[in-house]
Amino acid sequence: MKSKPQNTTTISLSISDNQRLTAWCHVHSIAKKEFVSIILNYLEVNGVNPKVHNVPKTELEKMNKRINQFFAFIKTQEKEYLRPALEAIVATERSLKSDIKNLVIKSDLNKFSDSIDDDNIADLITETNTSEIKKILDKLNRIEKNSKEFQEAIQADVTAIKNKRRFSI
Repeated sequence: MKSKPQNTTTISLSISDNQRLTAWCHVHSIAKKEFVSIILNYLEVNGVNPKVHNVPKTELEKMNKRINQFFAFIKTQEKEYLRPALEAIVATERSLKSDIKNLVIKSDLNKFSDSIDDDNIADLITETNTSEIKKILDKLNRIEKNSKEFQEAIQADVTAIKNKRRFSI
């Protein structure tokens, strides 16, 4: 008579480990065979090596430390770059608005009397508007330059962080 091939095997445990396993399985209403299967699946799925990873809590603490470092980096970037850049943009916007208000407009022409010839008025308007427009364009060029420098600085910081050991984005 042929015997059926078995789908299971046995493992050897010390008496104290067997008692612990039996007590744990009894408390959680689980078979020892099912417990071993669940634990193996857990270790494989989570990439845990019991010889290297003593306590999952330690691994979580390491991850929390990395997350805290990341948030500290974000706060530093906000404090050192984003807020000053925003303040500069707002200040420049206010300045541009006031400069635009200084441009000669149609109502300014009413101040001139009819005795002044049209060429003098045109020259005055052109001169005033040209100087104001130059100021505005200069400010816009500075903003553009600062924006490029800001972007390059941020890119350099991010690259430096990526290149640091034990830090990945």
